[in-house]
Amino acid sequence: MRGLFRLVRFLLILALFAVGGAWLLGSALPREHVASRSAVITVPPHTLFPVLITPEAYPEWRTGITRVDRPDSDRFTEHGPDGPVTFRILDRTPSSRLVIAVDDPEQVFTGTWTYELEPEGPSGRSTRLRITERGAVPNPVFRAIARVMLDPAESIETFLTDLGRRYGQDVTIETDEVR
Repeated sequence: MRGLFRLVRFLLILALFAVGGAWLLGSALPREHVASRSAVITVPPHTLFPVLITPEAYPEWRTGITRVDRPDSDRFTEHGPDGPVTFRILDRTPSSRLVIAVDDPEQVFTGTWTYELEPEGPSGRSTRLRITERGAVPNPVFRAIARVMLDPAESIETFLTDLGRRYGQDVTIETDEVR
């Protein structure tokens, strides 16, 4: 019995050190991050923009999104591998710009995604879509975990790849300078 108590005590101390270490690491990391990627999709901006502002159709083409609820024209909740996440559309400039923010106080992260659509190619038949994520992870422990396990640009790259596939294309993703 005494050996069991020692083991439990050791495991508790180990857990405290792990959480304390994650907190210290997370406290040393920047709270905010910015990531930006772009790709050319061979459809014009006026064709691409409606796809971006119709989240109800995301489950048809986005990896991991199983359902989207839309309580009103400005908010929607994506259901995916990390559970439900609610977003709010902050800005819609048809065929050129869309800004979406996390609108969910239950999440461990906050931030926005800015979509910029620019005509490209002969007669603007293609679109350069640039997505910029400006995010923050307020909790130092979650910040440390995110730094070790996640790439902030990965979700942008997956989105662009999925969008290209929706149009039967393999896209080349470019890293962009943040404006």
